[in-house]
Amino acid sequence: MLSEAQRSAPLTLTEHLDSARREAIARGMVWFWLLNWLVVLFLSIRYEVYSQVGLASDDSLPWRFQSELALVMVVLLLLPVVSLFCDHLQDRLWLRMAALVMVLWGGLWTLHIYTIGQVELRGGVSYANGIMRLNLLAALIAFYPDRKVFYGYLLGPMTVGVGLELFLRVDFPQIYLLGVLFGVIALEVGRRMLHRWFELAIMREHENLTLLRQLDQLAKQDSLTGVANRRHFNIELDRALVHSQESGAPLSLILIDVDYFKRFNDHYGHQVGDMCLKEVAQALNRAVRTPSDLVARYGGEEFVLLLPNTGRQAAASVAQRLQDGLASLQLEHLASDVAPWVTVSQGIACSVSGEGVSQLLERADQALYRAKESGRNQFCVSE
Repeated sequence: MLSEAQRSAPLTLTEHLDSARREAIARGMVWFWLLNWLVVLFLSIRYEVYSQVGLASDDSLPWRFQSELALVMVVLLLLPVVSLFCDHLQDRLWLRMAALVMVLWGGLWTLHIYTIGQVELRGGVSYANGIMRLNLLAALIAFYPDRKVFYGYLLGPMTVGVGLELFLRVDFPQIYLLGVLFGVIALEVGRRMLHRWFELAIMREHENLTLLRQLDQLAKQDSLTGVANRRHFNIELDRALVHSQESGAPLSLILIDVDYFKRFNDHYGHQVGDMCLKEVAQALNRAVRTPSDLVARYGGEEFVLLLPNTGRQAAASVAQRLQDGLASLQLEHLASDVAPWVTVSQGIACSVSGEGVSQLLERADQALYRAKESGRNQFCVSE
């Protein structure tokens, strides 16, 4: 039997991939966010220690380094709030918003890492480059499932990398740009490898889920008529009755028996009898009102309708609609004593407070018995 998560999973592979990307990116963001906090705390402690021994200073900056650290912390605190506001978005829109957030997040971190290179008085640039490489590797691990999210974060470092060559004129600019290009290529190759494994895993999961759904549907379905089988009906009846007792919503049940069906089989043969049951099942599907109404084969020539949120009068309307539908079909039944076409007898029962499944079914069966005793091709409502 499928779990609730499996039932609510997307039906198409594209939707399943979008949902899986969203879930993977969301988890990656949480991990990356916590990692950022560890880095910020380490950098703040390191700066305090190094500044006391004269190895770090923010005199060359137009602002205080501690103020910049405070700004980064405020942004990190705001990210979970932004995530809560985006929770209701559809998967694709959520991923676009995540890419936009990554552009801002990556830009802020690039500025902060550049600043670290300026305040460190000995080997600051090399230290900042090391932090940037580790940060990009962590971003690759966290955001590889979606290209836009990953490159949204990578946009800041790439822009600064090119900008350093254009405006600050680094030594050996061709070698520097070549290094930037090789770095991007290495990240993209790694991202594609990880993403391919991710897609293959999701595709297998989707195939398995599709197979499970098919098996679950077969387990619920009557093989001849295509409506629900008795096992599934029993499960849904238990669930519907519990909901009815807890919420006070009405619940109705209609037991249906094809009139003189044994004679029909004897007269026309079992193959035609099977076709007759299929036609009756289709007439039942046309008679119900909403997708929540359940049509099931109860056994042999007996069917049952489970009608949640349906009172006695509405259930009688469904029964009448079934009678009228069969009358309009005019399925020949010359062996019947009621009419020259296929007819049904129906027993209706509405749940009452404190009543169990067996009592409800018994009252519906008694109503069906009265309909048969009264001449068939009619319905009776249980008191």
